Amino acid sequence: MAKPPIPRSASCFPATGARVGGLATAAALALADSPGRAAEGLSGPVVWIEPDPVRRTLQVRGSIEGATLSVTDPATGTEINTPEKLYEHGWLITPNGLLQSRLDGFYEAVPRFDERGRPLRFEVSNLYPGVQKVAVQYFAQPFDMASTWGFSGSAQLEGGQETSLDHVSGRLIRGLGGHDQSSLYERTLGQVGDADKPVEKIAFTVAKGMWSKQMTIGAVRIETAPSMEVAITDTPRPAQRSVRERLQQFGPAAENGEKAYHAAVLPSVAKVKPKSFAGIDPAWLSAGANLAAARNDSEGFQILLYHPERELTDVTWSVEGPTGPYDAAASDLEVLVAPVGYVRQIANPYDIANYGWRPEPIMTFMKSVTVQPADAQTLWVRVSVPATATPGAYRGAVVLQPAGLPPHRVPFELEVWDIERPPMPYLKVVVGIYPVEHYEFLMDHGVNPSHIYGKSAFGLPEDEALPILKNWAKRGVTAVNLGPYVSYRDKPAPTADELKKLVDEVERSYELAKEAGLGDVAYLYMFDEAHVSDYPIMKTVVDAVRARMPNLRLATTAYWGEDLDFGTGAGVDIDTWCPIVQHFRNPDLADAGRQHGRDIWWYTCGYPQPPMPNFNAESSGMENRMLVGLAPHAFRVSGFLYYAFQMAGTRVTEGPYAPLTFSGASHDWFYLNGPGGLDDPLPSLRMENLRAGLEDYDLIAIARDHQAELEKAGKTLDLKVAEVLKQLNTVPNPYVRSVIDYCRDPQELETLRRDLAEYIRQARQLLR
Repeated sequence: MAKPPIPRSASCFPATGARVGGLATAAALALADSPGRAAEGLSGPVVWIEPDPVRRTLQVRGSIEGATLSVTDPATGTEINTPEKLYEHGWLITPNGLLQSRLDGFYEAVPRFDERGRPLRFEVSNLYPGVQKVAVQYFAQPFDMASTWGFSGSAQLEGGQETSLDHVSGRLIRGLGGHDQSSLYERTLGQVGDADKPVEKIAFTVAKGMWSKQMTIGAVRIETAPSMEVAITDTPRPAQRSVRERLQQFGPAAENGEKAYHAAVLPSVAKVKPKSFAGIDPAWLSAGANLAAARNDSEGFQILLYHPERELTDVTWSVEGPTGPYDAAASDLEVLVAPVGYVRQIANPYDIANYGWRPEPIMTFMKSVTVQPADAQTLWVRVSVPATATPGAYRGAVVLQPAGLPPHRVPFELEVWDIERPPMPYLKVVVGIYPVEHYEFLMDHGVNPSHIYGKSAFGLPEDEALPILKNWAKRGVTAVNLGPYVSYRDKPAPTADELKKLVDEVERSYELAKEAGLGDVAYLYMFDEAHVSDYPIMKTVVDAVRARMPNLRLATTAYWGEDLDFGTGAGVDIDTWCPIVQHFRNPDLADAGRQHGRDIWWYTCGYPQPPMPNFNAESSGMENRMLVGLAPHAFRVSGFLYYAFQMAGTRVTEGPYAPLTFSGASHDWFYLNGPGGLDDPLPSLRMENLRAGLEDYDLIAIARDHQAELEKAGKTLDLKVAEVLKQLNTVPNPYVRSVIDYCRDPQELETLRRDLAEYIRQARQLLR
């Protein structure tokens, strides 16, 4: 679209609410729901520079069609607006759509607190000619955290003075201050051009402040305006506002013809904060759910409930059907519906954007929920498919009933493929878990039982172990840690007697595992994150174990060294090496480990930080799912280790707002307990996304097995996905380009799943 001519007026600007090039100004639209603000006279078109949480790049959007953005290194002029380049430059785009400087980490070279940080240069061109006013909206940790550990930065318009971005200098837009939450501030950088010399291009730089822990930018606002006094909107950011606008399309009609309330379907990976729609793509919203799953599988979706002004009291739900093919009984499928609960996070050293209430537990004990005005409340819906289910299409619905309001029917359809997943996933998932009461619950979610830090054999009473182990074998577990946990980090080497006692205990556990039919999947976890200085003691212990049990698998998260060589240069006879995910930025190291006969797993804990995938509570659902789904295939990883799913038996008896406060990192507390305590574990969004990712991993594994059989038989399938399938165990591929750049679109992932299922169906026909 060609740009319109410069408006002919003394100030060269259209009046408030005027249409520029056929488009209502973004400023007028932004303030439409903000009483009293429109009268302040926003008078020109507005452009926002905003991070794109899906593509992890910076984008320009607003009422000026054709505006373009360039992000470069001011020292070299190199274009850096890609996830990899931003990361290397010391910046990243968070899942909530914020531009954030990377924090110092324990395991990698990133900008230190006392470093200035590498600046970013922004240039926006093709603006409407005029006076361009530039303002930055940023998050700052105020008051008592504003010194060495503060969150601050600086910005500078080209040709202008440097401007501080901190809580002292900025104007508070939103936030309560203190430790309660991070606050959003706004600072005007200045203006470029004047009425006599209008400009259509601006450039400025942003940098993290010296002695600052982090810098977080929410958005940059560029306004073609005549005055430095023009106000900056404090309405929700455009990306969040567009979700609310689309949500108005869904829900039952009231007597006056408007919507009585809003109800729409969201993908299972969505994580909706109750006070914000940040990180949600409007395109994800739909009237119903269209799912597909293998047998011995499950699929989930969420129903978002919302009303901007009124309370939805005592919302209950019921399930219609589902009915299946060939008169298949509805009992073939199990449908769970429960509200998503919220926990309060008051501090987090990794991501300033995630303070406040956030979604986590699934409140299976709640039979109704009350939704506060303007709250975003989701219901989790999981459809489980047993191994005996009849393949075909199943249809059902979830019927919502708020008190005093009309009901609303949310339909869903599930196609059951004629594919059966194994009893336990192909990817070995091993964790630290204290309550043995939860082993069955974990296996239901694809997690192998036994505690990696157990002080006794399998973490079980010795006289009860054998029947329990036989049940594990029957369920098809793929990895069982023998125990006890072995480590002499920062301790003297064991004496000969201590070493013999240890090996005797391990051997008793190993013999018990073999008796139960688990000898082939037994392993011994040892030397957690050991340093190079620990390698001599590690070798002594490993040699003693090997002398008695040469076929026992040994696993470690030790990986330190000058070159982080995944154990290839350690000189220690350990089969399974498990580095932290961030070290897979160099996939060649993993290949070197495999060439030395190593089985390579990976793990996460409080690190790595975004944009690398993790299972922190603030990690996006797609991060969770990709970490155990497509990404391990790409890096040829065969196991995932996590240090602890639950640190204690915390009990939740009310919701959706759980009376729990989290301070610090949120990488534990994978799930909580309901009113029944240890006998009542509550699933969480992380647990459900873990299971979904493992199901993705299995589907790829099954498809690859069929592809290998076709190649052996000299047959091929003329399907586009056949070529993609060959690439899924390489980096880069269409879905995993690096450890920081991977698919974040659930719709794209769903298309791949269905293509793989069709490939398996046609491959079976060819192989008959």
